Amino acid sequence: MLDLEFWREIGLAIRKNKLRTFLTSFSVAWGIFMVTTLLGAGNGLKNAGEYSFKSSVANLLKINPYKTSKEYRGFKEGRWIKLNNSDIKEISQRINNVANLNPEVYVGGNLKYKNQSLGYLTTVGVSPTIKKLQKLDITEGRFLNYNDIHQFRKVAILGTKAVEQIFGKNEDPIGKIISINDVNFKIVGVFDGEFLDDQQREKIFLPFTLVQKVFRQNDEINKLSMTFEGGSVHQAKVVEKEIRELLSLLHKFDPNDNRALFIQNKSAEKENMSLAFRYLTYFIWFISFGSIICGMIGVSNIMVIIVKERTREFGIRKALGASPASVVNLIIMESIVITVIAGTAGLLMGVFAVDILKNSVENSMAFRNPYVDIWTAITALIVLIVAGAAAGFIPARRAARIRPIEALRAD
Repeated sequence: MLDLEFWREIGLAIRKNKLRTFLTSFSVAWGIFMVTTLLGAGNGLKNAGEYSFKSSVANLLKINPYKTSKEYRGFKEGRWIKLNNSDIKEISQRINNVANLNPEVYVGGNLKYKNQSLGYLTTVGVSPTIKKLQKLDITEGRFLNYNDIHQFRKVAILGTKAVEQIFGKNEDPIGKIISINDVNFKIVGVFDGEFLDDQQREKIFLPFTLVQKVFRQNDEINKLSMTFEGGSVHQAKVVEKEIRELLSLLHKFDPNDNRALFIQNKSAEKENMSLAFRYLTYFIWFISFGSIICGMIGVSNIMVIIVKERTREFGIRKALGASPASVVNLIIMESIVITVIAGTAGLLMGVFAVDILKNSVENSMAFRNPYVDIWTAITALIVLIVAGAAAGFIPARRAARIRPIEALRAD
């Protein structure tokens, strides 16, 4: 392996067929480039999916009422289902293993500060339990408490992005008064969170009871969230079924009508996402190996041509005492050199492309931190060596079987 003459001979053979070697090398490099970039992009999608789940607790259920799609006990389809405050009490009393119930009531309206209209920011009436469900951190002041809920206090909690849009970066928001639909609210706290996106940081939280009283003038709830004990998908589905049956009884709709009540199950969503990304990875490897195989066929073809062109040379070698093993070794090493050099180039280009992609989509929630791990690189290099040896094996066997007398007669 350290014979310089041996490696010089391989180099001369490769340089002799520059165009053919380049085209074959390009197909190998492209295959490895495909493996690297597709797996890096797949990791970016996977990271974004996992990151989105970190902004809330894993054992989370969200109930979103809609309208019925089936007739039920004299009620026609198309009837809107509306949750209310009594549903919170019924669920907490009748359903075991649930906690941290949080109603959400949405407010649409104009936001003003010092008589200056600031347009629309997402304003939601919530309870103090949302702090646990969404992993919120208080950076200034305090969060909502149950005195705010029971006493209908006109207080507001702002996300850091909402503070920046209203007050800029230098003004302290605590104690300031903002107006929402001409109703004044005192800012008592600012929240943030390690895994919140910009849209979540732009929200404004108000006591849900005050929103119902002032803006809705009823006890309607837009969404109801809660946690359940345990974190398994089976436990979540049991609780989900119990909630659906209870609410169908209270609001008179078919319990099998999934359109009337959409229940978002974070545990099931996370499991489905993991399964989807696992199959995506398998698919990427399948497609990429197809490209590599095409490259290996090209390498094998060029080695067949090289063997044919060097038939006389190999015959002379054997006539002078060269063993069949030495001829096989020469051909296989030429094949490995071509595939490893081309594949390493493709790998480096793929890593570079993934790095560019990473910098261009920084902090994106749909595509986050794409990367190529070290094991992918090691696996790709091992595949290159094995594939290179395999591509050169058949031509090498043909070269080893050449008889000196036949080789000397070859044109």
